[in-house]
Amino acid sequence: MKKKTKAAIIATAAASTAFCAGNFGLAHYIMDAKGLSTDESLEQQKAFYDTGFFKEVDRTTFFVKSWDGYRIHAELCRDLKQNADSKKYVILSHGYNDTRFGCLKYVKMYLELGYHCVIYDLRGWGDNERDFCTFGIRESRDLACVIDECHQRFGNDIILGLHGESMGASVSIFALKYRQVVDFVVSDCGYAEFWPILKRIIHNKIHLPGFLCFPVSYATQIRYGYSFRQMKPIDSLAHNKVPILYLHGSKDQYILPENSWKMYKATKSYREFHLIPSAGHAQSILADPDRYYALVRLFLKKIGC
Repeated sequence: MKKKTKAAIIATAAASTAFCAGNFGLAHYIMDAKGLSTDESLEQQKAFYDTGFFKEVDRTTFFVKSWDGYRIHAELCRDLKQNADSKKYVILSHGYNDTRFGCLKYVKMYLELGYHCVIYDLRGWGDNERDFCTFGIRESRDLACVIDECHQRFGNDIILGLHGESMGASVSIFALKYRQVVDFVVSDCGYAEFWPILKRIIHNKIHLPGFLCFPVSYATQIRYGYSFRQMKPIDSLAHNKVPILYLHGSKDQYILPENSWKMYKATKSYREFHLIPSAGHAQSILADPDRYYALVRLFLKKIGC
């Protein structure tokens, strides 16, 4: 009897150890993803649309020292033939696992609208030093520093907007907690809070039970010092005064359109919400570029930008 009890204890301890290790492993998988290199990101863009315009763009590399000393790689992209003297700028934030080049499809649009574009690698991605991802908590503070850098470099009298895709959209919304010295935000397929997205990742992508989000979140809190429940961009909207355009693909199965709708309802400033029919995740501008351009152009006109 004692032998069976001892064996059961050993088996239980082994199972518990494996369970804990699995949770920490999942936390590492989600928070410490390697991501695409800048070359891989650029090649990926070429597979979806013509990036030839980028060869003609004037590009200036600069670096931003963030709130904790972290060094952020950024580029200023300008069309000197058409808009050399423009005082309009937009900071573009890319999605999870990508780099600054994931924003090129939006760069083309903004250059045509007379804007200079600042593209940058979010913390841990692209040409930046490797670091773990906090899905907006630290990244939004980084973006606040990029905003400050733009005002220091280009002047406090410029028109300055934010445009983000997927996680980059949520980072842009999150940043409003720290800086509202921007003139607009375009949020494309962002999440209102990361917790439901975590459940979908675990269930649909990793093919494990959704309830594991609870122990995985606990493991993340222990290992990285941040909880998934803290990753809530929507909480930054309570006192926001910046106009926001919410865009979302109607067929987005990764970050459901209801996320943008929830943030739209929570926004007290001027805001718009538009679904792009038949567009999947981060595909709206590719699915219907004419409609996308028109919505952004009209929004900017309405708010005087």
